[in-house]
Amino acid sequence: MLQATNPWWRTPTGWEAADPDLSKLAAAHLRNYRPMVLEGISPSALYLLRGPRRVGKTVVMKHAIQNLIAQGVNPRAIVYVACDMFSRDDLQRVIQVGRDIATRSVGDGSRYWFLDEITSVPKGWAGTIKHLRDRSGFGEDCLVLTGSSARSLRDATKELAGRRRAPQADTDRLLLPMTFRAFCRAIGAATDAPALPMLSVTDLRGSPLTHAVDTLLPWLDELANSWELYLAIGGFPGAVEDYLETGAVGDTVRDDLFQVAYGGAIRERSTFRFDQMTTLLGHLSLGLGNPLNLRRIAAAIGAEGHTVVADRLGDFLLAYLLVECPPMEMDLQTEVLSGMKKWYCVDPLLSRLPHLRDPTLWAAPDPSVLSEQQVGVALLRQREYHRSGSFLDHNLFYVKTTTRKEVDFVAPWMDGIAIEGKYVDTGLMRESATLRAQVASGRFSAGVIATRAVVADLAPRVAAVPAAMLAWLLEPPQ
Repeated sequence: MLQATNPWWRTPTGWEAADPDLSKLAAAHLRNYRPMVLEGISPSALYLLRGPRRVGKTVVMKHAIQNLIAQGVNPRAIVYVACDMFSRDDLQRVIQVGRDIATRSVGDGSRYWFLDEITSVPKGWAGTIKHLRDRSGFGEDCLVLTGSSARSLRDATKELAGRRRAPQADTDRLLLPMTFRAFCRAIGAATDAPALPMLSVTDLRGSPLTHAVDTLLPWLDELANSWELYLAIGGFPGAVEDYLETGAVGDTVRDDLFQVAYGGAIRERSTFRFDQMTTLLGHLSLGLGNPLNLRRIAAAIGAEGHTVVADRLGDFLLAYLLVECPPMEMDLQTEVLSGMKKWYCVDPLLSRLPHLRDPTLWAAPDPSVLSEQQVGVALLRQREYHRSGSFLDHNLFYVKTTTRKEVDFVAPWMDGIAIEGKYVDTGLMRESATLRAQVASGRFSAGVIATRAVVADLAPRVAAVPAAMLAWLLEPPQ
């Protein structure tokens, strides 16, 4: 197996043409899409590359192998292993054979290991890795592990503490579907727009935001139109490839994502049926942007109590398919533990799956709510990029004002800045009334209204910025 899956041992140059992942990519429209998530890996460190299935983790690994060879690393020191269907014994055996026999010509030098979908190995795989890191030269090797289960990787993080040889903030890497800026590059939109640096959330007040928005104004129409396309297609590479090939997302990609949701998140942990899962996704889609009543959803899907629904939402969360947005007190410090949470998908296509599967039963999500969702995801991407909080933690909240109005996105780390999704071009003074009043009262230091295509100063310290521009500026490079 090692000989078959490591062709660079035989042909350090040109092996890509026969590689099952990179050879398909060579003829694809997305052949130049190369996320930088594995840049800067170093010997002896242990990296966890997380993210949902079908997001391209395997291809990212193969690109990292290409880069290492180009940098002069001995190809015989690079080992790729697909861990699907492995047992713990298989995992231990392949590492021992890989190090002691297949790569012994490397001598005492460090190896680079890429163990793909390690979370497919039954529970206890982290103990195997820990044992081998402690008792052999394997502990001096660079190790990159990928997985689609945050639950498994979270437990492994605790067990492997002290064996990562680098700060956890640097060795935890996350790959999500394409950012909006990457999507624009893929479809050839706004390719001549200036390569502005990423803004931090604290830049959303004052001159940094004003300068960035003014710079992008000549591309406003193109960005706004591309944003609406992004809200329909999303950023999963397969979906974008389908769009570039045929102008629409195909049934195969749609069905694959349903199986990702069911097989990767639900099936192995409960007796939850596939039809119950699709109904749950349908109610999630209809309820985007609103606090979810789990008891009502439980009754609709025939679940025994709202805790079953909460558990399944937790499964989606730990498969990197959803993010949660709990309520927070107006002091921006205290979470309302008894309040109903909002839930958002990490990608627009996930939100649209029920409609694509059965448009007679499930309405398409409103673009305004999808826009709100993706602005929130952009904020969380930045938080993760700065290594200042896990994407899955409670990093984003909403608040209810004394007049029972909602402000969509706040958090202690946002330094008093609040963001509202109002995907409109008219009536902005009315739509922004709540946020303007809260900023004027001093509860928030500044506010941003994410519009469709309007740029305006609505009040002191309250700006209207198109959602496309906001995502373009906030999302980290990919």
